[in-house]
Amino acid sequence: MPGQQELASSSGNQRGLSETSKTVLKAAAGAVGGVAVATAGPALLGFGAAGISAGSQAAGMMSSAATASGGGVAVGSLVATLQSIGAVGLSAAGNVAAGTVGVIFTGTVATIREKVFKPRSKL
Repeated sequence: MPGQQELASSSGNQRGLSETSKTVLKAAAGAVGGVAVATAGPALLGFGAAGISAGSQAAGMMSSAATASGGGVAVGSLVATLQSIGAVGLSAAGNVAAGTVGVIFTGTVATIREKVFKPRSKL
């Protein structure tokens, strides 16, 4: 019966999340992910509270940076910044910036996914 099919379609919609709720959840996931990557990333590379781990990717980066700048690591360089994050973490402003980048990244990926990979209609 046509009426039953319409009723099933509308009731299925009411059970799921609204588009606004989905957008908010994606943004929140992006913010959390951005902060997690920004804080855990340096540690995974070998930048830590005790310094740079021997034999790590961080050690290779430090060696290259020191060679390029004549023997020392320049203040404000990528290596110096990552070591600072590895040693003491991010400031409040750093957390906000990382969360913002995460939201922008998530939104961009979601938009590309919608535009490039059209969702298939449900049976």
